[in-house]
Amino acid sequence: MLKYLIFLFVISPICCHNDCKPKHIHLSLTENKNQMRITWETRSIKCSSDVYYKKLDEESFKKVSGLVKSYSSEEFCTKPAILQSYELNVHSIIMKDLEPDTKYIYYIDDLEECYDFMSPLQNSEKFNFFAIGDMGESESKNTKCEGAKHVIDSMKRVSTDNTGFVMHIGDISYAFGDSEIWDYFMESIEKISKNYPWMIGNGNHEYGLDRQFIDPWGVTMFQPPWGNYNTNYHEGGDSGGECGLGMFWRFPTLDSYEKLDKKYHHPVELEMFPPFWYSYNYHLTHIVVISTEHDYTEGSLQRQWLEQDLKNVDRCETPYVIIFGHRPFYNPRKYTGELITGEKIRYNLEKLFIDTTETTLNT
Repeated sequence: MLKYLIFLFVISPICCHNDCKPKHIHLSLTENKNQMRITWETRSIKCSSDVYYKKLDEESFKKVSGLVKSYSSEEFCTKPAILQSYELNVHSIIMKDLEPDTKYIYYIDDLEECYDFMSPLQNSEKFNFFAIGDMGESESKNTKCEGAKHVIDSMKRVSTDNTGFVMHIGDISYAFGDSEIWDYFMESIEKISKNYPWMIGNGNHEYGLDRQFIDPWGVTMFQPPWGNYNTNYHEGGDSGGECGLGMFWRFPTLDSYEKLDKKYHHPVELEMFPPFWYSYNYHLTHIVVISTEHDYTEGSLQRQWLEQDLKNVDRCETPYVIIFGHRPFYNPRKYTGELITGEKIRYNLEKLFIDTTETTLNT
């Protein structure tokens, strides 16, 4: 008579074949008008960072290898973001020696699908771009931006080969440290960002904290006593404790990714500090991105750089100058905090901009 029934289970390690599948693919511009950056993420850091690209009418692909960097939620400034438990493996490469106004196709190692893009436009008669802010995503259960999917669909519908880039100027994902919301956001923009450069700027929901921290770059956070800089409705401040890192990790900006000898460095006098303040040329336009979350008052590092940058613009090469910043200079809302902030920004920057630029855009 059988008294015992013995089950024997053999469990072997499972290696997920999707660990190296690229996700969250997006293009971005560099400081060189004959280049284009590609950035993506993988679950494992041991994956290839190779990209293959060619002109549409060429037969053979060129191979270029890039960098991969790993980040951890433990690096965030405070909770709730720092209580998350995840690692981010970000790959980034630069495609070089692109011919202007030319269609290219590319594919990433471990991904069978090819995508196309136009190299930066230099000779076309005109170009257009998208300027957005406060977009977020529409898919997560905690979304606060149900219209975001319609913005993406609209951009997809009207974009053409004359579309130069997207400028997303702050309040990007509204993740508040939640990696799942970042994932939803990055997946949603891929409809556009795999074909068009997605450039970014800094907003309060990327950088803001509930008290005056020294940030990961060694900068004392700008929290003046006026306006709504100290009005926080979330634990960990407006960024949920991210203090700029969630954006910084996912969006290598210009050439900064390759230049950094360490993850974070203090801004240098009279130099760009991407993705917070930086500039680049596109076609006949000089694009300037400023951070309204950092000190922009006279004598500050950002202000010194900005004055020099605008002074050095070659108006023969780039007759148009467009400046992007997150917090609005001019605000029709009657909310006192925003009105005072706008007044202070105008007091500090308006004359400088009027004297040196054609157009000022902010959200």
